[in-house]
Amino acid sequence: MNKILNNQQIKIIFDIAIKSGEIAIEGFYQKNFQVFEKPDGSKVSSIDIKISDFISKNLQLNFPNIPVICEEGNKKIENQTMFFLVDPIDGTNSFISNSDQFSINIALISYDQPIFGLIYAPIFEGGKLIFSDENNQVIIYHVDINFEQFLKPLVNQENILKIIASKGSNDKKIVDFVANNFSNYQNYQVEKYSSAIKFIIFALGKADLYLHFKKSMEWDTASGQFLLEKLGAKITIFNFDQNFFDHQSLTKLSYRKLDFINPSFLILTTNLIK
Repeated sequence: MNKILNNQQIKIIFDIAIKSGEIAIEGFYQKNFQVFEKPDGSKVSSIDIKISDFISKNLQLNFPNIPVICEEGNKKIENQTMFFLVDPIDGTNSFISNSDQFSINIALISYDQPIFGLIYAPIFEGGKLIFSDENNQVIIYHVDINFEQFLKPLVNQENILKIIASKGSNDKKIVDFVANNFSNYQNYQVEKYSSAIKFIIFALGKADLYLHFKKSMEWDTASGQFLLEKLGAKITIFNFDQNFFDHQSLTKLSYRKLDFINPSFLILTTNLIK
């Protein structure tokens, strides 16, 4: 049971996400935003900043004792062992280029692990919002039809291996990984998505294996890690130059790192583990 947030408090976060999505939707369709380049060369839009300010302000108003760490806002961790971790638009490049594969991510971190997660993709497939309740049940809210659905534990029950990866993932690395680790699957299919959309796809049972070759940031993964773990998936740091089943430490991603950078990792349904 989530001893930190009750359902009333989770509803507050849910509503903050929905209203943030309204800001994103308006900007997406009206194209009333500016694009800036950050010091690291990545792009940020004025909508990212607007949502960042909105979420930070409202989380601080409703949870004054829990600091907010946000990609486009405060990123200074002092002595706090619990904090919200926010990505106002995960998939900014998708948002800017008129793709619906972007999301709003809100997680709550205690020490070095997430204890609550919410991902809202306001346009993807009519709008999908996935979150956890006070009993750590995972719920997906289908915005277009106003319908909540409790999700079941994830198990691969087919002979085909369904793999998801990031848009820019190297095809040869995927082929080599499957050949070296899952050669018993004669058939496999690969689909590529941007942002935390991949976690939604996995949670809906449409993937068995998620390969993430490059570095990512903590606000990209915290919500998704928590939600998929509650559905029984396993998330582990992994060096893709190794054989998975020879080096199966299953070391989780950790949070509260000073640079917020994650190493490469993979996610799989438990029945894929030998």
